[in-house]
Amino acid sequence: MSNRNLKLAVYTLCHFTTDFICVYTLFSRVSGSRMEGFIWVIVYHGIAFGLQALAGAFMDKHPSVPWGIVSYTLITLGFISSFAPFMLIPAVALMGIGNAIYHIEGGYVGLHRGDKKIAPGGVFVGGGAFGVGLGSYLGKLYQSASFHDNLPFIFLFCLIPLALMFIFRLSSAERSAVTVFGILSDKCANASATAMMLFSVFVRGLAGYLIPVKLPQGLAGTVILSFAVTAGKMLSGILADRYGARRSSVICQTAAAVLAVSSIFIPALGLLSVFCLNLAMGVTLAALSDLSPDTSGFAFGLSPMALYAAYIVYGIIGSVSPLAGILSAATALITSALICFRVLRN
Repeated sequence: MSNRNLKLAVYTLCHFTTDFICVYTLFSRVSGSRMEGFIWVIVYHGIAFGLQALAGAFMDKHPSVPWGIVSYTLITLGFISSFAPFMLIPAVALMGIGNAIYHIEGGYVGLHRGDKKIAPGGVFVGGGAFGVGLGSYLGKLYQSASFHDNLPFIFLFCLIPLALMFIFRLSSAERSAVTVFGILSDKCANASATAMMLFSVFVRGLAGYLIPVKLPQGLAGTVILSFAVTAGKMLSGILADRYGARRSSVICQTAAAVLAVSSIFIPALGLLSVFCLNLAMGVTLAALSDLSPDTSGFAFGLSPMALYAAYIVYGIIGSVSPLAGILSAATALITSALICFRVLRN
């Protein structure tokens, strides 16, 4: 395995563990607390996703710092300190900062390898989906568990990944130069193209919340949904590299819209719709990077900011009827497909 593929593998594995330990903490330590809503929405998601672009901008100015190690150290300290009295909010804030930094650094490792391939970026982002699913499932099981009961999680999901990252960092090369993928249309100015791509991410994220997915109860349902999201994200770049960024993203999002509407009659198709909407993820990240090649970390952080906005809007909307949710999601996906058709060129 080449050095850059090994680095991608390490960062993808650690993306799984990063998202696991953060989501596990939210479900096991935060759920049921008096400040639950504030901690979930503002302290964690607000920092980890809403402010990720700011973290990226800072990291762009300091590329020589071993940000992967810094981020995982913050996450580990946050998780351990969450068991101390009166430390829950500062602990979650530390984890949010660490998560934001880790996503930017991992995104750089996945996107900027010098080969103009979108696939590695999709592989990296896909690694976190299983962590989110498993973290939420086990977090509910271990809610309010003691520090002693959580020692296996500290060892497996904090200390081992941190050691792997530290060891690997010692033998890794310097950061690769920024890759320009060349997938943008010449018809759009950068500012308008950036706004359209961010709106595409926003409506696609909102669609993901609105599509009802029929799943088995318990661990089986968690694994099935996590696999669908992970597979979609990991395949997104592979399809783009093979068939073209515009063609793959437009077709996949259109298919997701059709499957969402079809799930009115065949509910199982809702899961396939979620899988297809994630097939545009890798293209989105590459496009945003091309729109801001000199500030790649900032560009990578814009996508989570748009997803955070979708999270907030969905929280404000609240529950909607399945039919309204499906039709709204389908409209959002067609809108996103049209944006990709306009902004991308191949």
